Amino acid sequence: MLMAPRTIKRGPADPDPARLRPILERAMRMPALSDKYAAARSSRTVPTLRDLPVLTREDVNKAIDHLLRRDPGRLEGTLLNVTGGTMSEPRLGIVPEDMFLTEIRTRWNPLDTGDLLISLFSPGHMWSAHYFHNALGRRSGASTIPFETPDDAELGRCLDFYEGLGATALAATPDAIRRILRFCASTGRRLPWLHKLLWAGTGFDDATAELLSRQFPHVQAWGLYGSAETWMIGHIGPECARNTFHVLPHQHVEIDNGRLLLTTLHDDSVVPLIRYDIGVAGSWGTCTCGRTDRAIRVSQRTDSLFELLNQLVSPDDLVELALQLETVREAEVVLMEPGTENARMHLRVRVEPGVDADPYTCEWIRHHVVTGSFGLARMLEKEPELFEVVAVGRLREYTLGPEETPALTAERA
Repeated sequence: MLMAPRTIKRGPADPDPARLRPILERAMRMPALSDKYAAARSSRTVPTLRDLPVLTREDVNKAIDHLLRRDPGRLEGTLLNVTGGTMSEPRLGIVPEDMFLTEIRTRWNPLDTGDLLISLFSPGHMWSAHYFHNALGRRSGASTIPFETPDDAELGRCLDFYEGLGATALAATPDAIRRILRFCASTGRRLPWLHKLLWAGTGFDDATAELLSRQFPHVQAWGLYGSAETWMIGHIGPECARNTFHVLPHQHVEIDNGRLLLTTLHDDSVVPLIRYDIGVAGSWGTCTCGRTDRAIRVSQRTDSLFELLNQLVSPDDLVELALQLETVREAEVVLMEPGTENARMHLRVRVEPGVDADPYTCEWIRHHVVTGSFGLARMLEKEPELFEVVAVGRLREYTLGPEETPALTAERA
């Protein structure tokens, strides 16, 4: 019996060595990365991409820190944005002032001249999406009105306000869009004025995608996938399959043992990203939109970070902040119902002997951690129940249920 040949899904070929060479040379000249590429520097030929080491988040943080402290002139004409960390030790990303908009709009251009975009991405704490959507509106000939993401109690009034302004498009996180669509569905609003939804992040869950398709079929959804340190990696349009992203022309993606590695092939990239481990699992796939270029499907994270309300949170940062207090002996972050819309986190602490483990102590620990973490305070303004500090006699003193996932445990040295 004849067997059909097995199809092996492969990614795109390695980039042209002539295109990779200047990026690698810039990386080798950066003091914070020079040791990383010592073997490549001693080679007489340009190595292939797969011969180069994988770049980690720690490598990138070191390179950015060096630029900030030793070579600030290199940052002229760039935008710095927060990728995480604490108020005393923030982690930063750097993108050129153009934010790669020229390259992005060749493949992803949702706005038209005359559109009025309401952007719910706040400028606070150096969030980059605010500046990106303002610039996108200008480049597209559209008008943009930045607006705070409304509370649930304000949604009806704000939606009426947007309609009165003549808005045609709305930009927000997938979580904010989910809240807005659910409110409209429950109150009978059909949003006839809204034609386009723009989002940035990891995309909609099944329930939100189904709700949008069923009750708001006239609204097109346009999304970008990326992170603060890599900027935008892939794009998705109204005809695309959910969580399937087409890679932007200046980005090169590898999938190595399930890991998604990124190389940015653009001369304006401030910190050269070569085989950067994004920290997520991915696979190659095809898209329902009919485009012939390869697409990536993104799944769970492979590092210690987790996502809450479309924001990455580091358990390491939270535990480190807790251990700054002399009252805390040991701390642990536990995720409750991860991967669901009810996801939340507990910081379990074991206090020092003689310290009262009462609600006041827990509230003080919570205050210290929340105010010290970049972004956590803002995230919890509208939903404070997402983060709770719990004092226990010992960590993991009871069996973790299926809805609980331990993220990190640490003890004072």
